[in-house]
Amino acid sequence: MKEKYNIGEVSEIFKVPKSTLRYWDAESLIQMDRNQVNDYREYSIKQILEISDIAFYRSLNIPISKLRKIFEVTLDEFDDILCDTQNDLDTQIAKLEEIKQGIRMRRNNIKEVSLLQAAPYSKCKPDFQRMVEFEMSHFHKKNPNDFAILMNINENSEIQFGSIASEEDKNTDIIWEFGESKNNFIACILKVSVDNPEENNLKEHLNYINSKGYRAEKIVGRYLVTATEELRYDYYKIWMEVLKFRLNIS
Repeated sequence: MKEKYNIGEVSEIFKVPKSTLRYWDAESLIQMDRNQVNDYREYSIKQILEISDIAFYRSLNIPISKLRKIFEVTLDEFDDILCDTQNDLDTQIAKLEEIKQGIRMRRNNIKEVSLLQAAPYSKCKPDFQRMVEFEMSHFHKKNPNDFAILMNINENSEIQFGSIASEEDKNTDIIWEFGESKNNFIACILKVSVDNPEENNLKEHLNYINSKGYRAEKIVGRYLVTATEELRYDYYKIWMEVLKFRLNIS
C-alpha cells in the first residue's frame, strides 16, 4: 500500500479540484508534507482521512470558518456545529418550499388562462367572498393573486381596483361581497392592456352575453398573470354576474 499520494491522485479520488485542496492547505485545514526532491505536496493516509472528513462536511454545507476548528472541538461542541448547520438548512428548505409553491401557483394560473380561453363562459361562482379597497400595503402582506377588480356595468364600466379580503380584513371598507345573490355568474378571461387599461376585451364578452339574451350587471375578477400577446396584458379571471338565465350557456 502506498504511503504517500500526490495532489493529482487525491483530487481524482475525492473529485475535489486541486485549487480547492491548495485553498484548504492555505487555510490550515490540513497539514500536508512536501516531497524533499521536488517540493510537491504529498498526502499521507492520515491526511487523506482528514480530507475525506473535510469534503464530507463541506457537502453538508458547513462553512470553512467552522471547519478551521472542527478537529479541535469536543463532541458536544461538534454536535452544536452540526445542529446549527441543520437549522440553517431547515430554514433554506422552508424558503425553497415557498418558492416552489409560488412557481406552482403561477403555473396553475397560466394553465387556467389557457383553459378559460379554450372554453370560456362556464357557469360558476367567484372563488372569493369579498373585496376591499386597494391599498399599497396589500402588496407587502399578500400575494399578487389577491389583487382584484370590480366593474359595475350599469354605471360606467370603469375598472375599480381592490384586494381580495381575508378574515382579518372584514372590518375594512368592503367594496363587493358575494352575499346571497340569486343571479348567476359565468367565468372567462379578461385581458387588460398594461399601458392602456381601456384597451381590453370586455366588450367582446358583453356582446356575447347580449347575443344570448342576457345582461351583465357586475363583474369581479382575480389577477392571474401578465404576459405578452402582441401587446402586454394583465390577465384576470372574471366572473360576470348576469340576470336570470333563459338558455344554457356552453
